[in-house]
Amino acid sequence: MSNEPDNVAIIVLNWNDSNGTIKTIEALTSVILPGDHIIIIDNASTPELNIKSSPELTLIRSVHNLGFAGGNNLGIELAVERQFPYIMLLNADAHLTIDTLSSLRNYLNKHPDMALVGPVLHEGQNKSYGGMDIGKHLNTRITDLRFAHLLQYIPGTAILVRAKVFEKIGVLDEDYFFSGEIADFCMRAGKAGLKIGIDKQSVTEHRIDQRPGNLRNTLYTYYNFRNRFLFIRKHHHTVRMRYFLKWLYLGIVQYLGSIKNGDSEKARAIRLAIRDGIFGKFGNQNDKFI
Repeated sequence: MSNEPDNVAIIVLNWNDSNGTIKTIEALTSVILPGDHIIIIDNASTPELNIKSSPELTLIRSVHNLGFAGGNNLGIELAVERQFPYIMLLNADAHLTIDTLSSLRNYLNKHPDMALVGPVLHEGQNKSYGGMDIGKHLNTRITDLRFAHLLQYIPGTAILVRAKVFEKIGVLDEDYFFSGEIADFCMRAGKAGLKIGIDKQSVTEHRIDQRPGNLRNTLYTYYNFRNRFLFIRKHHHTVRMRYFLKWLYLGIVQYLGSIKNGDSEKARAIRLAIRDGIFGKFGNQNDKFI
C-alpha cells in the first residue's frame, strides 16, 4: 500500500437542480475526511445555486453552460492546481457513502498500477459493473460479471481518478458536451497504457430523474446518440464507415419506433443526432431543445 497522501477533491456539477445538489453537499460533509475537499460547479443554473464557499467547499460559478465535460473541467483544473492526488467526479443524483469513498480510496492505494476506479452502480433494479465500448454497443452497461473482461469505461456517475492521469492525457473532451466524454477519457487512458477497474466491494446508488417533462427524453437521447459518431471518429477511424452505417441503421430503427409510439420529441432528437453526428456538428447544441 502507498504511503503517499490520498486526499480527495470531489467535484459535483449543478445544472438547474439546486435542491438536489444542496442535499448532496449536506451528505458529502459527513463523508469526507480531513484534507478532502468538495468543489461545486454551478453550470449557469437558473436560479443559481444559493450556497457559499467554506474551508471544506469551493463554489465555482460559470456564466455559461459548459456541459458535463466543460463544467467538470473547471473543477478538475482547480483540483490539479491545488495538488489533490485523487479527484472524484460525482453526479449530484448519486448517493456516496463513507464506506464507498473509503473503499475506492483504498483500492487506488493498494493498486498503484490502477489509474482510475469506479464502484458498482445500483440504478433502480439494475446493477452494473462499468461499461463496454460505446462505438460498438448500444446498451453499454455491463450487468453480468461474466462479461467483466469487456470493461472499457467507468461511468461518470461516480469515478475516482489519480490527478496525474489528467496531467498525462488531458482533461475531458468538451466536443462531447454531455455523454460519452468519460468513455472517451477511459479510452484515451487505455491507449496511454493506463489501467481502469471496478471496485466490487463498493456500491453507489444512482437516482435517475424520472420526473415528467424533464429534458432527459430529448437532451440525453440527442447527445447519447450523436456522440457515438464522435467517439467512432476518434477511436475507430479505420472502420469508421462501417460503424457509421451501423449507427445510421440503429438510429433509423429508433426514430421509426418513436414515431410509431407517438413520441415526436424523441424522434426529433434522434433525427438531429444522426444528422449532426454524420456531418460532425458537435459541442453544445442545447438551443435545439431549450
